[in-house]
Amino acid sequence: MCNCLHTNSRLLDRESGIGFKIFGPNNTSMVGSNEYVTAVNDWVHWHTTKFNQGIGFCVFVDEEEARRCCKLWVNAVSWNHGSKVKKVRYSMAVAEHIEDSIITLGHDRWLVRLVKRFKILEGV
Repeated sequence: MCNCLHTNSRLLDRESGIGFKIFGPNNTSMVGSNEYVTAVNDWVHWHTTKFNQGIGFCVFVDEEEARRCCKLWVNAVSWNHGSKVKKVRYSMAVAEHIEDSIITLGHDRWLVRLVKRFKILEGV
């Protein structure tokens, strides 16, 4: 699961930057059906709950990797057809690792960061 630390995770010191995230229709999570809850300033904050396990949101470092993953994701199951890649500003990145089990276990590898907050900048 990309929201959790992996054995190959490299811990980060609360870094900030620009990344790319896959969203379903109406800015829902790539995996779940719940919409993200945003604060007044449009920042989305991570909260670990029963349905939201792990330590942070999964954000792609590279736009092309995000697009490639999204294309595979859309073809994986029918309810993903509205998924899109969006550019995000993130802060409080706590780790990064190579994820190889988002869609096809061991067949695709993506560099992702786990972040505590993000804000959607635009669709790409």
